[in-house]
Amino acid sequence: MRVVMKFGGTGVDSCQNLINLSDLVTKYKKGDGYQIVVVVSAVRGVTDSILNLSSSINKHENVSVQDFLEKLRCVHLEITEGCIHDKELQGMATKRISNILSELKDILGGIAILREVTPKSLDYLLSFGERLSASMVSFALQDKGEVTECLTGKEAGIMTDSNFGSAKPLMDTTKLRVRRRIEPLLEQNKIPVITGFIGFDQNDNVTTLGRGGSDYTATI
Repeated sequence: MRVVMKFGGTGVDSCQNLINLSDLVTKYKKGDGYQIVVVVSAVRGVTDSILNLSSSINKHENVSVQDFLEKLRCVHLEITEGCIHDKELQGMATKRISNILSELKDILGGIAILREVTPKSLDYLLSFGERLSASMVSFALQDKGEVTECLTGKEAGIMTDSNFGSAKPLMDTTKLRVRRRIEPLLEQNKIPVITGFIGFDQNDNVTTLGRGGSDYTATI
């Protein structure tokens, strides 16, 4: 039997909640023998903080990209360091989070100079919240002995139109791509950990599915 398990922002916003998430997934995986697909939202508050920063940039207000990134770093590292016990995995998780934040820093640096956040660039910015949380979940499950594959919605195959901020999946193409990407992982006894909320358009731009988009991802 296959089960899709979707976890919202409160499910990943603390060390204890991430442990509870991992325990629940492994219970269904090992105890009941299910094939599991995990879909996750950004840590509670992260999406709003990115929206607030973007709004400040568009209003030409003074913002500190460094302070913003440091807060994100502290939030995510505090959670991972508290619930991942294997030192090697903990180091890998820290490196993954640092790499994602480094990419975000480069993008925010350019946007802050231009003082404009377009709908397309906002979708790209918003995708980082889910990328960070999915990485945490993936390593937390590995700490429990599971084999995982961390994927963005784009990597999972969710293709959409180019209506940034509220994109609609192109379902015929998406179903084929998702099946082709996810089926082999399940057959290999892996747990796909997929970012909710995120897709990509036919020009390879990151898109988001709007509020509640992680539920939409899980349904797909």
